[in-house]
Amino acid sequence: MSTLKVNSIIPTGGVATGAGGGIIQVVQKVKTSAYAASIGSTETVPTGMFATITTKTDTSKVLVFVNMTLMVDGSYNGSQWKLRRNSGTDDVTVSGSSNIFVGDADGNRDQATMAMQGPTQSTGAYNGFSCGTQFLDTPGNAGAYTYFIGFRDTNTSANFFYLNRGYNDANDQTQPRSTSSMTLIEVSA
Repeated sequence: MSTLKVNSIIPTGGVATGAGGGIIQVVQKVKTSAYAASIGSTETVPTGMFATITTKTDTSKVLVFVNMTLMVDGSYNGSQWKLRRNSGTDDVTVSGSSNIFVGDADGNRDQATMAMQGPTQSTGAYNGFSCGTQFLDTPGNAGAYTYFIGFRDTNTSANFFYLNRGYNDANDQTQPRSTSSMTLIEVSA
């Protein structure tokens, strides 16, 4: 015989007004394939680094978790990535999207979620490093929202970003393949 004991059960529509914090739904996108691209000043979205959630209420919040294994090429000053959001399903168009978690504007400085300085191919590093962020977003209305990552390099027009792989991608044990993910959790307000 089994016994189930709980303190409360939260309905999928969330908790009553004023009693926020209930998890309504969870969406996760896992990227296990490798990605490499030459990135310049135009933001580039890596294939598959996005997730879409359809919020159920106008007051819902979305808790975003991003985890990536990254490496950048030798000339890494100015390398950065941004967490972005678009209305709609699977829309990863940079133009018109919202930067939802970036630093303050200040003079000529660019705004980013995270600047990239770490292991590079020119320092002899073979593999990337784990980086990520989490952010509690308030999209505003019930509906579909796509969250995604945009890579950019403001210093050079030919800097490579490597996701889930090392810089030379040799077929040996020094160049493991890794994973990246994005998890979206709708939370009642």
